[in-house]
Amino acid sequence: MNGDTKGTRKTNSANSQVNAISFFVEQTVRNMINTAEIVSVNSADQNSHGGPAGYAAATPLVCQTDGYNNILPTATLHRLPFLRPQAGKAAIIMDPQPGDKAVAVFAKRDSSGVATNTKEPVQPGSFRVFDQADGFLINGFLGDTPEIWLLLDPVSGNIELSTKAANVEISCREGGNIVIKTGSGNVTIEATQGVNITAPQVNVSGNMNVAGTLTADGVNMNNHTHGGVQNGSGSTGQPNK
Repeated sequence: MNGDTKGTRKTNSANSQVNAISFFVEQTVRNMINTAEIVSVNSADQNSHGGPAGYAAATPLVCQTDGYNNILPTATLHRLPFLRPQAGKAAIIMDPQPGDKAVAVFAKRDSSGVATNTKEPVQPGSFRVFDQADGFLINGFLGDTPEIWLLLDPVSGNIELSTKAANVEISCREGGNIVIKTGSGNVTIEATQGVNITAPQVNVSGNMNVAGTLTADGVNMNNHTHGGVQNGSGSTGQPNK
């Protein structure tokens, strides 16, 4: 054997037949079976709100080494289906972003035949097992401090939706009602500039207190006058704007 060649064999690997077989099995497992990798996301499909979960490309963050402990270049893992929390038609859309840290896990068999519309078991595409070509991406590990979050606090029971310098939209796209209810508390809306309501009709059941100016069709309802004032049963004129 060339004296400049170094491998992963230990000093006792060839001391006995058992050690030799153990070394052979260990190397075979290392070279053939992939379990999971910590990766950094390079890119991911962004299919908009109406699209299904897509695929991502990612690079392993832990390098392989040679017999001399030199770092070997890492290869990008392409077309990894990424995880989106979803049940039926309901989903939380929060797709991977470049630079995210994630875990890539690898299927036991060739899963290339499994697609978005697959409903029944399919035959493996080949005889490969535990291969990096059959990876799936689980995102969200060791991330940065979030600027957008949905908090479901299991201790206090509080729910908090927060975003930074962006819009929050709650909508029923195809009919339906939006209902906000409290058990025994209040509903508070705070806005730094204004609250706009556009509706054919607004109904209020209960007393209404207004701290400030109340305006209707340009008329100050707190302090306005009427023209055409006269004694008797006559009516006044329209409010003065």
